[in-house]
Amino acid sequence: MDPRLQGRMKAVRGLRTTPVSALASESRRHLRALLDRLVGDEADYYARAIRHVEGRSTVARHREFPFGMIILKPVGPRCNLRCDYCYQLNITTNTERTLRYAHLASQPVMTLDLVERICRQIGPHLEDREHFVVNWHGGEPMLAGLDFYRRALDLFARWLPSSVRVSHILQTNATLIDAEWCAFFKAHGFIVNLALDGPRETFDQHRRYRGEHASPYQNLVQVLHLLQEQSIPYAVISVFAPGDRPSPRALLDFWEEQGLRSALGVKILPSYHVDEAMRCPPLHYADYLIELFDRWVSTYTPGSLRITNFHDPLRGLLGLPIEECYTNCGDRLLCFETNGDAWLCSTPFTREEYRFGNLVEQELSEIVNSRRRLEFLDRRHALLEDCRATCEVFPLCWGSCSYHVTLGKDERWEGKTWYCEGLRKFFGHVRKWVDTTLGVPGV
Repeated sequence: MDPRLQGRMKAVRGLRTTPVSALASESRRHLRALLDRLVGDEADYYARAIRHVEGRSTVARHREFPFGMIILKPVGPRCNLRCDYCYQLNITTNTERTLRYAHLASQPVMTLDLVERICRQIGPHLEDREHFVVNWHGGEPMLAGLDFYRRALDLFARWLPSSVRVSHILQTNATLIDAEWCAFFKAHGFIVNLALDGPRETFDQHRRYRGEHASPYQNLVQVLHLLQEQSIPYAVISVFAPGDRPSPRALLDFWEEQGLRSALGVKILPSYHVDEAMRCPPLHYADYLIELFDRWVSTYTPGSLRITNFHDPLRGLLGLPIEECYTNCGDRLLCFETNGDAWLCSTPFTREEYRFGNLVEQELSEIVNSRRRLEFLDRRHALLEDCRATCEVFPLCWGSCSYHVTLGKDERWEGKTWYCEGLRKFFGHVRKWVDTTLGVPGV
């Protein structure tokens, strides 16, 4: 066993040491190897690209610009699909929640002048950084067109220090990807994040082309295989929404059939929809994850699917950085809309208190030090202190996504995450599994 792993396990508070032979010795050996790898995977490309980037120490060392990532939404919420669980669709069709996108009629696409201003403003703050992430989001960001991205990346190359490694991530429904886009992704080292909820019968319940009843499923699967053939780094999200879902075993089998062992990560996301009818009950979500986790660990071998929902809590139990943005929400990233508005993130906040300023009208320093941002950090800190004092799985959850704290409350900052009960059950299950199954005598 890697001595670093022994040291980590000694440091995990509350980890009992009584070994339980719940798995065959060969499976136990593979799983211990997994934890060894989690300790030593600091060179892992995806982990380095998506994590805090430079960890929470970034915040302490770079107060004037603590962020390791910016999210750019070049076409705002516009999309060629109309998925019924989409939180962007929920915003744009609800007249009481249109503040965030009131500008779209006059500014439907982000200008290259704004991209250049963003680059010029953040460039000086990256002189001593090793790495920075640019996440292109939507809606469907590919609607901006390939020429937009070519020119935008020229601006990043011009204004950002040559010493900093910039990782570009594209969150896309993948329906517009072709060979020309793939060549561009390869040339610039893009990571492509795409959504694949499950087999077609699951996928088609919620995802359709705009204005049509046609399903994008077959198109997406073809693009997935194209990315695999071209060796383009990609990750997959699966939205957990109401409706019929495959059993956890069937979902794992489907992911295997689609070749997702080559994915940088696979993640199940709960619905962000403001309508509770479009969200699954928290305990339903937890029970599904628990069954999926048990199936995954019972069949784990080297090279198995990298499921972020499971890797993150395992890393957290070893005292390693967790890749989720909510571990330093408010300090990790800024999200820019087409008109230069700077929001807390890409999740569907619409109230003014989550809009920290506008980069067309203000300097970046004014946004970073805005009263709204600092007040948000105070509210977030108070939530974390309450969670830390009352929850045994806090080091794995960190209060979860801030938007989930406001779900069902008209975005008011009250109580804890809507998914608290479910996350507590799931993370508790993972913690118990590590304790009982991987206990090491004498550690």
